[in-house]
Amino acid sequence: MAKMTKKQMAEAMAKAALLHRIRDVYVGAQGYEYDSENDYVTPGELGRIVPALQVLFGVGTGEHTNNYLWDPEYLEHFTSPEAATEWLFEAGVRA
Repeated sequence: MAKMTKKQMAEAMAKAALLHRIRDVYVGAQGYEYDSENDYVTPGELGRIVPALQVLFGVGTGEHTNNYLWDPEYLEHFTSPEAATEWLFEAGVRA
């Protein structure tokens, strides 16, 4: 296995921190039924998860707005904490 550069290490740590915060939101939305092995998210849970993430990570300002991230057409990116992390991290959202 090749060594990671400092930039790669920093990116991996940033992504892990984002995943941790996003997973907390999923656990809160799903309550005691949360199962990290189950990728299924109900519509009711999505209705709590997406607005909570939007409040937590904001919508950006000026030229750096990310309002499009929360559009209903992109709900498939929020079916699991990992998918949401990939989607938001690629869009520049950081924990």
